[in-house]
Amino acid sequence: MTGIVTAVTSYPEKGFYLQDVTPDGDELTSDGIFVSTANATDDMIGNTVCVTSTVTEYYTLTQLETDEWDIIDTSTSAPAATDIEMIAE
Repeated sequence: MTGIVTAVTSYPEKGFYLQDVTPDGDELTSDGIFVSTANATDDMIGNTVCVTSTVTEYYTLTQLETDEWDIIDTSTSAPAATDIEMIAE
């Protein structure tokens, strides 16, 4: 999976958030996912990476788990934050 690293975190789990390079614009779908890894560093933010991973569930949340990725592009930047609104069921 290829995407832009938008944030790196160490709590509650170490890893980074990956956003789709070309989002679909559908408010009902997600364009990002958390990647669990012990090797995430702040200098990854803004890079486009391609991860090889296993899909896992963590407290009912889907995430990727890996320590393997390739940096595809370092000239990208993290997209601006977007306000989200909960959709009533």
